[in-house]
Amino acid sequence: MERRRKRELLDRILQLSRQGSSDSAIGRQLGIHRTTVKRYRESAEKEDVTKQARIQVVQEALSKHFTELCQVIENMRSQIVAPSPDYACIDDLGTHGLHSITYVERGSGVLWRTQEGMGVELCIPVESEFLFPRLRQHTKGLEFWKLFQVWKEKGGQYLSELSSFWRLIKRQAEEKTGLRILTTLDEPGLSRHFPHNIYEDACAHAFFGYTGWEGLAYEIASPKPDWFQLRQGGTTLACSSIKDEMERCLQAHQEMMEEHRSSDERALELRKAVEILGHLKELETRIAPELERLRLKRTFPGRCDVCPD
Repeated sequence: MERRRKRELLDRILQLSRQGSSDSAIGRQLGIHRTTVKRYRESAEKEDVTKQARIQVVQEALSKHFTELCQVIENMRSQIVAPSPDYACIDDLGTHGLHSITYVERGSGVLWRTQEGMGVELCIPVESEFLFPRLRQHTKGLEFWKLFQVWKEKGGQYLSELSSFWRLIKRQAEEKTGLRILTTLDEPGLSRHFPHNIYEDACAHAFFGYTGWEGLAYEIASPKPDWFQLRQGGTTLACSSIKDEMERCLQAHQEMMEEHRSSDERALELRKAVEILGHLKELETRIAPELERLRLKRTFPGRCDVCPD
């Protein structure tokens, strides 16, 4: 109680001083000796200067914090884009945990999380940033978080269907040719380009309605004695020491191209992926303006665990 009374007295002295009253006048008004008034006034002024400086520091820190959160939002807005089907040639979606596939030549890749009993969800790089969960603390309950979670789940379904289609193409390629897909072609086998060209062409037709590899000429070359290569558009599809094997591979590749290019024969996984991509695009058009509105406000409700005190 005594401390509160002294605080009230200091605040009153400071108030009267700022209104222009002298120490003597304040002393007479409050019944205190002027030297005591002076001591209290100087103490109150120092406290006030410290308080105002602290307020300014907190305001500047909070402004910086909000600017950093705005950058997180900007990163979210630029990253919430469904990956092109070209980026979903995933051999194995993996077990529990975060996984990624990077295309160095394209400077980007795909990030996803596999969860036991819950399937796959698409992820974006900004989710691993330190401030991402702090943005969630500030904005919990806002509609775009629900939309974002649906986008992640739909994105996981999209990756799963495309990965299944990719594995189907690989399996068919090996069955039809009798050759294995190899990492390096220093022995008879198929290169990864053999199934990938078929996958890419089928996706081009299904998703975008245009031709991928159609019209690019095939050739069977012999770069050295007793060694043959099947090529399409300059890309090596297969190698063997037996020319007839390359003829068989050429026929198999053409047949698979035609089969998966046809809408009537198109694999169920690919048809599902096309449908899901439509849902993803629709969600993106709803999420983007929500994020932009939040970014333009430049202030955030509530607090997070790193907000300046």
